[in-house]
Amino acid sequence: KNHGRIVEKQELFEQIWRENFVSDNALTRVIREIRQVIGDDAAAPRYIETVPKHGYRFIAEVEKLEKESNGAEKIEEFAFAGKAEKTSAEIEDGKQENREKSSKYLLFIATAVLLLIVPLAAWLFFRETPSSDFPSTVVHSTQLTNWTGLDNFPAISPDGNSVAYSSDRTGSFEIYVKPLAPGAKEIQITSDGQQNLQPSWSPDRQRIAFHSKTRGGIWIVPASGGTVRQLTEFGSHPSFSPDGKQIAFQTGSLTDLGAHSRILPPTVLWLISSEGSEPRQLTQPGNPSGGHSAPAWSPDGKRIAFNVTDMISRSIWTIEVETGETQEINARSGDPVYAPDGKSIYFIGLNGLWQLPVSPANGKAAGEPKHISDDGPAQARHPSISADGKKIVYEMLMSASRISQLSLDKEANAEPVPLLQNSASRNTFPVFSPDGRRIAYTSGRPGSLSELWVMNSDGQNPTQITSNVTISNWFPDNERIAFVALREGVRKLSSINLNGGKETTLFTFKSDAEYSRLSPDGRKVAFNSKESGTINVWLGNLETGEQKQLTFDPELAGFTVWSPDGKWLALQIKRGDDTHIAVMPSDGGEMTQLTNQPGQSWIHSFSPDGEHIVFAGQRDEIWNIYTISRKTKEQKKLTNFNKLNSYVRYPSWSPLGDKIVFEYAETTGNIWLTQLK
Repeated sequence: KNHGRIVEKQELFEQIWRENFVSDNALTRVIREIRQVIGDDAAAPRYIETVPKHGYRFIAEVEKLEKESNGAEKIEEFAFAGKAEKTSAEIEDGKQENREKSSKYLLFIATAVLLLIVPLAAWLFFRETPSSDFPSTVVHSTQLTNWTGLDNFPAISPDGNSVAYSSDRTGSFEIYVKPLAPGAKEIQITSDGQQNLQPSWSPDRQRIAFHSKTRGGIWIVPASGGTVRQLTEFGSHPSFSPDGKQIAFQTGSLTDLGAHSRILPPTVLWLISSEGSEPRQLTQPGNPSGGHSAPAWSPDGKRIAFNVTDMISRSIWTIEVETGETQEINARSGDPVYAPDGKSIYFIGLNGLWQLPVSPANGKAAGEPKHISDDGPAQARHPSISADGKKIVYEMLMSASRISQLSLDKEANAEPVPLLQNSASRNTFPVFSPDGRRIAYTSGRPGSLSELWVMNSDGQNPTQITSNVTISNWFPDNERIAFVALREGVRKLSSINLNGGKETTLFTFKSDAEYSRLSPDGRKVAFNSKESGTINVWLGNLETGEQKQLTFDPELAGFTVWSPDGKWLALQIKRGDDTHIAVMPSDGGEMTQLTNQPGQSWIHSFSPDGEHIVFAGQRDEIWNIYTISRKTKEQKKLTNFNKLNSYVRYPSWSPLGDKIVFEYAETTGNIWLTQLK
């Protein structure tokens, strides 16, 4: 029906392959093999003529026949013009019977050829296109690196023959490329000591984009090494588009490299030309609610999958690049990467690697996710898949998390000592009881439901109290603990009595509050809420149920801490990639900023006299424990950790004033490769 005219490539894609992603190279290959079957020659075509940069034209002679059906309407039929020799008498006679027989025969032949070509085209294409079998099957897994420190953020090259990744083996994170061929030599791509992370290959395998944590922004380097070029002054986690013309990235930078690390709001996604231009903001704060990170392109370049994270929650969403329309794909999961055929998304969920079927037409989930492989005692993160869909690489992280104790007695040992250590779980968020005799804390594996535990202040007698909780707080009576819990699909503030074990609902949050702190008298609760689009501080009255917003910050203001007398709230405020400490009256009012250094300042408690605040501070990429005076703003460093792959969290000052306990963790990891079929 299209003889004699150019059929554009896009028309072929839409009419024959419809929802499937087909590259120009795949189409060329299919046409070539069809020519072989029907005996055509591209150099001197008789049937299919290539029109460069446009498409193809069917050039064989076609005869158009018209006849009347029983309903008297005109019917058009098409057939190849016959090449058989006929006598002049036969032509002059023009016998209708022979003519109809001939046309029907030729039409039959044409139909047969078409019936052969279309299935053949589909078979040829899908034979060499990555399989859409669901779910994938693991053939075997191999450890690619063996560094005792931290190798992370692997990216497999488009041809599947090399893996780029970052490693701290020289004392700072640099980018390396490891060929997968046996005996091939690994190449160090960067060596400038600028904490280079998160490599991303260009589709033509000629360039690698990466994030420089020290200098900031996105940078590009030749894949074989050489001079680096700055693309943006802000952002991290670059991702090349399938055509190599654009790079998607996130605004927020990494605060730590642990298995549980998450990007907090208001981080959003941006786009920029890979050659350099003014960047364009892709997602908006609060839509969806949470920090937007880890962009991953669909094979057709129409959508981007990304993480949406907060302090506790994690989910996968997608956005249409042209329209900006967003939709949730899967909850309690992260680190998405599209399969090369666009029909599924691989991601990291509970206990390892998962695969979720999606519709290439509308991007929605097309079924239930399937578990592909376990991650064992380690935690898998940041998968990357080869263009043929046969190889997937990822990092396997181990975090030795412990609750440590730092004595404040000048005559005692000033070095922290471990109170509790468990390499299989993260032990975190320690909170002293008001009498200083016990410590409540949460314990859980990344991606799993946390458990509430209580131990003596010397680390003895750890006992599990309940499960599926986040943040815990003590009541003044030393016998009840309040905690945030998800109950019946709603996040509530509940309490449990350590003597009887009875759980009681205290307060129901208007929105999905994931962090809260109980007032010293047990009558109020300060909590985070994203109801205004960004995290801000709200105050709830446990007796009346009243809730009111205390801060109205456009970036972030939250993670409050009560002073022992209940008159002050210390809180974190976010300014760009940095977080600072501020204080304000507990019933609302003007904030006073206490810190201004670059880096992170994450608070957790006041000193017993209410004059100082203890916090986890990241300075020059290293985490340590600090204190700051509420009145003079003087800071003091209490610990001397110096490892890039370690972090400290949630320092809690004993009400007795003699010690501080906190979470300390070191993260190690290597790159693994899994063969799929």
